[in-house]
Amino acid sequence: MGKKNKIEKALLKAIRSRDKIKKRALRMAILSIKLAEINKYEELDEPTLFNILQKEIRIKQETIEELKKADRYQAVEVKYAEIAVIKKFLPQPISDDGLITILEQIIQ
Repeated sequence: MGKKNKIEKALLKAIRSRDKIKKRALRMAILSIKLAEINKYEELDEPTLFNILQKEIRIKQETIEELKKADRYQAVEVKYAEIAVIKKFLPQPISDDGLITILEQIIQ
């Protein structure tokens, strides 16, 4: 099952559980993914999908900065929660120690 399908299933689960924050974050992510698919006329591969999710996170971070300037801290908390939802679908970054271990295995 691809990441897009996992995101869609998570959206359905959020709708059923009436989780407004997850529902909003996942809907925006799916909308961005579908828009990119329409522009490319084909399904997206995993790296492109991850780039779109990272772009969504960047947009939300920029929104957080604007909300902080406007002293809207309740909305800032919502945006941080939305970022956390999206980050669950991104691959975990490799630590420096993990990268060194992988490189050592390749070299040997």
